[in-house]
Amino acid sequence: MSGGGTGGAGPTGGSGGRAAEVDCAAVCERVRTLCEGQSTIDDNWVDVCTRACEIRVEVAPETAVLERDCVNAATTCTVAVLCVSSPGGTGGSGGS
Repeated sequence: MSGGGTGGAGPTGGSGGRAAEVDCAAVCERVRTLCEGQSTIDDNWVDVCTRACEIRVEVAPETAVLERDCVNAATTCTVAVLCVSSPGGTGGSGGS
């Protein structure tokens, strides 16, 4: 969807900087990779995930950064899905 680079939608307010570094497509593709073989994590799920992440970049940039960091630290599908469904609420422990 996006050509190279690390951006996605740029923030319009708040604390721009780090949130502009959130590549929402990459975040959601990492979840897909961790959830390989699970039919519920399909193209539609990734599209919805990406759109929700892009909205967070716009309206809650700090939360988008937490989401990205949590997904990057996740080692299981369950944790990765929790990271995107409740950004900032999982602690990014990466376990279980």
